[in-house]
Amino acid sequence: MKVRKVVAGVTGLVMGMGAVARAGDTSVQTAPASNSASLASIVNSPLLADDATTTTAPSTTAAAPATPPTPLMGLLDMTPVGGALGAANINIGGFVEMGWFYDASRTNRGAGLIPARTAGDLIGFAGAYPDSVLLDQLDLNIARSVDPTAGKFDVGFNFDGFYGTDAWYTHSNGMFDTKSRNTGGTNFVGGPEGQWDIDVANVVFTVPVKGLEFMIGKFDTLLGYEVINPTGNPFYTHSYSFNYGVPLTQSGVMATYTVNSALTVEGGVTLGWNQGPDDHNGSVDLLAEAVYVCSDKLTFINNVSFGPETGGDTHDYQFTEEVIPKLAVSDQLNVAGDILYSYDNAIAQWYGVCLYAGYKINPMFTVNARAEFYHDGRGHTTGVGSFPATGGSDVNYFEVTAGVAVTPLPDNQWLSGLSIRPEVRVDFADHGVFDGTSSIFNPEGSATQFTCAIDAYYKF
Repeated sequence: MKVRKVVAGVTGLVMGMGAVARAGDTSVQTAPASNSASLASIVNSPLLADDATTTTAPSTTAAAPATPPTPLMGLLDMTPVGGALGAANINIGGFVEMGWFYDASRTNRGAGLIPARTAGDLIGFAGAYPDSVLLDQLDLNIARSVDPTAGKFDVGFNFDGFYGTDAWYTHSNGMFDTKSRNTGGTNFVGGPEGQWDIDVANVVFTVPVKGLEFMIGKFDTLLGYEVINPTGNPFYTHSYSFNYGVPLTQSGVMATYTVNSALTVEGGVTLGWNQGPDDHNGSVDLLAEAVYVCSDKLTFINNVSFGPETGGDTHDYQFTEEVIPKLAVSDQLNVAGDILYSYDNAIAQWYGVCLYAGYKINPMFTVNARAEFYHDGRGHTTGVGSFPATGGSDVNYFEVTAGVAVTPLPDNQWLSGLSIRPEVRVDFADHGVFDGTSSIFNPEGSATQFTCAIDAYYKF
């Protein structure tokens, strides 16, 4: 009953905001479909340095070019199955990502040492498997989209599941999580390297109110600039904010309303960070996002999360505020930022600033850069605070990453989805937290770390 009341209240609030906006601005009633499509591309995708189409909204005075089918759908279109899927507005696609990560600072190589998932490997995902060639993700997505501008009742869905080493990190509570970091504890070793996970499974529907859409189920969180899907990121490795500062997935009920071509708001309730289908404290939190498109060059995203997030604790609340600006400086240069602050009144606070830049030399080559500062209060989010190396004190992290995204055949119908991304990275900390040994930090560890990596993904 408590959850129902909260869901009803949030839904009413979002609809009320929509009603106020419609009373003062009728553009939502007459905005062409191309406006909605452009806004959706800005809202749902990071400002990718190697994909200029996500940075500049197409002109509303000219018809946008038709999106070519994915390679998989192109093959299916040659059969009766493809025709049936097209008629039902169902799309099937996916990607495969493989990579290699090398920690040049690691000294604990040799017999008797556990090479994978050591607590000292603070660079998540690939960093937990140094000196190895990895199958990071083999992903399949099946979705039926709906058009919230149509102003009619319609039902769609979105399912995304994958197999690979990344799944050890992405499991939510109750979803294939018997061997994952979300089971708690300090032993980062356990379970097979390759695992299954379902990161998205939801139903979406529209109603006879233009611009309004609802979603029920599991989804990738609104928080964060980077995403689980590697094709939506400029780098193979992730920022500290992504790895530790925000959740990866959430489950709940959300409502999205497109106020006009410049403003979209979304809000709802979830079971909590990385929760679903199980809930570790039986309480819900509030999640909201506002996306304001200032121009075809500048976009601001504001995310807010509020609620109890600690297992077994329904009284202490956590507040998170995040601002993500995105700017297309020119047709070639794109910059973005991720400013994050979180406070848990029972534990600690953590915050960070991450800056991104990408320069597109030509359709084949894009140079990317990332610089980050991340403060982990009491070592809470990384787990460093529970180790003797820091005595539970605050830890400050700095990292700089540089790389190149190479699309060898950008104009080929079947191979344009292939991308290769080499990178180099330097990490600093004000405590000796790097160079882990087995499953605990080395008290005499290093405060610096140099790594290099390369990955390749193919969208099919």
